[in-house]
Amino acid sequence: MRFGVIPVSGLVTKRLGLSDIIMTVYTIYINGTEKYTDVSEDEFFDIMQELAYDHYETGVPALNDISYRMKEHGKTEAISDE
Repeated sequence: MRFGVIPVSGLVTKRLGLSDIIMTVYTIYINGTEKYTDVSEDEFFDIMQELAYDHYETGVPALNDISYRMKEHGKTEAISDE
């Protein structure tokens, strides 16, 4: 690396301000019991897809038995009881 060159990753980090990035995590409940805690969005969608497949194949868990909470920076943002 040449003198005075700022690596792109360093420039992006400075512009975004890593402390400003909001990470959303999900907690999934089945029949009111916490089954998955603080999973990432990708993991959340994978788990929900598995649960949907299980429901399609076996009927369990019932769709009304699944709920979740979204949390950003330690604050509860939304609750789903559908």
